[in-house]
Amino acid sequence: MFKKLTTPQLAALAQQIIDRRLPPLEERDAPSALIPPQLLGCDGPSRTLELAYETKSWMRNPADILHGGITATLLDSSMGVACLCFSGVDFAPTVSMNLQYLRPAPLNATVAVRARVVSLGRTLSHTTAELYLPHAPEQILACASGVYYTAGDSSLKPRQDNREA
Repeated sequence: MFKKLTTPQLAALAQQIIDRRLPPLEERDAPSALIPPQLLGCDGPSRTLELAYETKSWMRNPADILHGGITATLLDSSMGVACLCFSGVDFAPTVSMNLQYLRPAPLNATVAVRARVVSLGRTLSHTTAELYLPHAPEQILACASGVYYTAGDSSLKPRQDNREA
């Protein structure tokens, strides 16, 4: 069952989730933590989030465009945030993701991802996402569909890192 959220409620919750998932700058060593999202917009009734990301030169592939793995990370992370907003769980691991690369994504630019929760069952959430340039939202660069485990099983929560500072 979806959490019914108004657009202002969704915006506040999405920002809370983004802030909670983002470690302090000096502790960012995971790829997804090195690419922080910014909330561009959202719509509660359609269960849609739009997040922006800044691409950097270190994200390039040999053709000097955005590396496919980074593209996958942006789409996966965005769909994951959407799942967290509507499922009410604290952790939603990816079960599967299908990805299509349609056009090259530029470096040193802002890209955006529109993520939507399509269905939410007792254990799985189905999502879609599209990567595009904010000035050309109709021109999709990559798209994905994903399935996330949203049953809230506490045994799947990420382990706490016990490294000493």
